[in-house]
Order: sequence, then C-alpha cells, then structure tokens
Amino acid sequence: MSVRSIGLKDLYAALITANDASTYTAGVPVKLCNAVSGKITEKNSSEDFYDDDKKGGSVSGIPTVTVEFEGDMLLPFARAMIFGKTLIKGMLISNVNDEIPEVAFGYRAKNSDKKYEFRWLYVGKFNEGITDSHETLADKAKVQTSGTITGNFYGRSKDDNVDVMINETALLEADTEATDAIMDWFANVPEPFKVAV
Repeated sequence: MSVRSIGLKDLYAALITANDASTYTAGVPVKLCNAVSGKITEKNSSEDFYDDDKKGGSVSGIPTVTVEFEGDMLLPFARAMIFGKTLIKGMLISNVNDEIPEVAFGYRAKNSDKKYEFRWLYVGKFNEGITDSHETLADKAKVQTSGTITGNFYGRSKDDNVDVMINETALLEADTEATDAIMDWFANVPEPFKVAV
C-alpha cells in the first residue's frame, strides 16, 4: 500500500532559553494556531573546489530548513512569542528595538493510513514577518487567514542537530520508545534517543 501525506495540524513553538556549546533548553511548547497549509524546504548546499587543473573535492555547507505556514489566525500571544513583540493586558506592542527570538517549531502531518509524521525543528527564527490581508464583508463572506509566516531553522549549538522526526507509519513493534514519545509530542521539545552501549 502506498502512503501519502494528506494533512497538517498542531503547529507549536517553544521559546529557546539556552542554545550554546553545552546547553540546549526550550520552554513549554504553545500551540500557535490551527494549520491551513505548510511547506518545509530542506537545503544542503555544497561548494566544489579545484586544484592542479582538476576538481579537488567538495565542501558541504551548513544545512538549513525553511518553514512556511499559513494558519487560521495568529493571535497576539503567538505574535508576541515568535516575533519578539510585547503583550501587556491584551495590547500587542511593536517596537523598533524588538528582537526576534530563537524558537523550536513542531507539528504533525497526517498520512493516508491515518497515522502521523511528528517533527520538531530545534532552533530558528521567524524573521520574515507576516502579511495581514483583509477585505470588506460582501454578499458572500470570504475567509481570511493569518497569511504566510516564514522562518529559517538550523542546527543547535551543542550538537548541530537540526531536527527530530518520528513517522508513525514506519514504526516497528520494537520501537516502543518512539511510540511512547509521540504520545506527549507537544508537551516538550524531545531530545534524541541515546544509542545503547
């Protein structure tokens, strides 16, 4: 049976509170909005070099992942979280000195067999902003969304891990740790399993 991706839901983010050579810490994940659409683009660049009139080899660049998603409505708490804005008593304030924070981003995508692919991207920034579009109400209502939100994700500092993923469709009976992990996938940003010694 051929399995395809047919859905997207549960768009979560968690603020990164530590990302250095020895420590990676993420806060409690928060659901950003209901998913309308999404696109994940992985880029692995490489550069050829030449010596003695021939190709001497190739050097790999740093892999990055671009996330684009559209949600039903990105509420003020979510805007404050991923764009570094200030939320005071329900009032969202933008300032020229706002700094976009590093966040982790998680989601799950439904497969045609009714199982899911679960994924967390460890660290990145939604630094492309957001475009809001609105139209006046006419005879026929037109549904508006949050617009497309774009971010770039990369390896975390302590081990260069970019992301962690579990595809429920591919799990074996022996993969009990992975089965347990997806039960609480959005409770926290999961660490990779350790290799048994």
